[in-house]
Amino acid sequence: MTYVDLRRTQWLDVSDGGTSTDGKSACGVVHIPFRQLPARVAELPARGEALHVLNTGDEAAAAIGFLESMGRTATLCDDEPLRRSVAESGDAPAGSESGPVRVGWRLWSPTPFVEHAARRRAAGRALDLGCGVGRDAVFLAAAGWRVAAIDRLPDALDRGRALLDRYAPEAGARVEWRCADLREEHVLPDARDSFDLIIMARYLDRALLSRVARLAAANAELVIETFGPAHAERLGRRRGCGVATLEELRCLPGWRAVQCEEVWHAGAGIVRLLARRDEQAG
Repeated sequence: MTYVDLRRTQWLDVSDGGTSTDGKSACGVVHIPFRQLPARVAELPARGEALHVLNTGDEAAAAIGFLESMGRTATLCDDEPLRRSVAESGDAPAGSESGPVRVGWRLWSPTPFVEHAARRRAAGRALDLGCGVGRDAVFLAAAGWRVAAIDRLPDALDRGRALLDRYAPEAGARVEWRCADLREEHVLPDARDSFDLIIMARYLDRALLSRVARLAAANAELVIETFGPAHAERLGRRRGCGVATLEELRCLPGWRAVQCEEVWHAGAGIVRLLARRDEQAG
């Protein structure tokens, strides 16, 4: 099994030829041609995070204007700072006892709390509920997890498949994409299946939470990240997203809270829960 060390970078090449021909893809640059940027915004970092666009000519200048029109911070740069950064950090993979590792580069990030939870334990089976465009599922699959990713929007799943193909094609068989409405009773995997990590990120369905505990393996963990009261008070509740309190998350039946917090992150007031299956609760 091949693993992909998907490292973060701030460097973007928007030229037509790009990193696929000049070798920079191995040195911390992500290549997204300018004409593809509008369709691939899910591959960009969160708003507020800096982007360095390689100065490759007119398309690079146009990309700066496009990114700034979206409220993003982007700077036109030559590649000398990049070369210094690569020389200082190196690009060799960390290695894995379980299999070979390839270094890859990404501008995007998975849900930070999901990344935190996944790094705490060995790869296993994950259930990503309301997976959206698949950043969490792709990150997990690259790290060796087998993921069942469910969402009701076909176009979001298509973007997830494309993300997997671009960034971790070696892990293609490790993600099962499923288009289904999670509000319906029959859409969850069979009760004979069990998962080591269950994710509900930027999505909250209280009825669904009461049903997923039966899918949790021994010592399984649950990750929830959703909007909190501070977000509702300051910006208003976002359509289609639930609002929860810390007290509510701490007391979920069948789970024992390991970490529960309320933070302001990437322009949103969110609450986060990391909980472990409570064996005593059955």
